[in-house]
Amino acid sequence: MRDMGAAARGRLRIDLHSSLAGFVLIPLLSEFRERYPDIQLAFGVGDRPVNLIEEGVDCVIRAGELADSSLKAKTLYKDQLITCASPDYLKRYGVPESPEDLEANHKIVGYFSAATGEAWPLRFRSRGREKQIVRFDIAANDSASQITMLVNGLGVGQTHASVVARFLRSGELVTVMDEMTSMRIPISVIYPPTKQLNARLRLFIDWLSERFADYP
Repeated sequence: MRDMGAAARGRLRIDLHSSLAGFVLIPLLSEFRERYPDIQLAFGVGDRPVNLIEEGVDCVIRAGELADSSLKAKTLYKDQLITCASPDYLKRYGVPESPEDLEANHKIVGYFSAATGEAWPLRFRSRGREKQIVRFDIAANDSASQITMLVNGLGVGQTHASVVARFLRSGELVTVMDEMTSMRIPISVIYPPTKQLNARLRLFIDWLSERFADYP
C-alpha cells in the first residue's frame, strides 16, 4: 500500500450526506491527508442523489441498502437508528412513552427527500409489530439541518447514532423510546463497477474500511 500511496496523485470526488460529512468523516480526514498528501479530496456535500457516471463522482457514502444493482458497494459499518430530543424539549413537553403518545402529543422533527419531497416516516418496532409515523411539525431535506433542529429543542425525531454521537456525549441530545427503536442501517461506500479501480479510490476505500472497522 505504501508504494501505491506514494504514487497516488490527483483529484478524488466523493459525495455524501451533510450529517455524515460534518459529524463523522471530516473530523477524521487529517489522518488520510497526512498519509496521502498528494490526493486532492473534493467533497459534494448534501442529501441530493447523484449519478456517479454522469457527474464524474468517484464514490458516494450513503445509508441504507444499495438500490442500483449496476453499482458496487462495501459496507463500512452498521448504524443504529435512534429517536432523540433535547433535554430542554423533554423538560417542557415530557418524555414520549409510545409511538401513539409521540404522534398525538409531541412536536415531531422530520426529514424529507431532496429528490422527491416525500417525508420519511419515523419507524418503531415492538413485539414484532412495526409502527410508522408520517406526520411532522417541522422538517428539513438536509440531514445536518434536521439534527440542528433537534439540538435546538424543536421536537422529537429520528436519526443515526453515529452522526449525533457528539451531541449524545455532551448531553445536548437524549435518546427516548430506545426499546422501540432497534433498526440497524448499513453505511456503505458505493462506486462504479470498473474492472480496475484507480489507485486514489482504492486507497480511500481501504482507509475507510480500516478506519471504520470497529465503528461506531
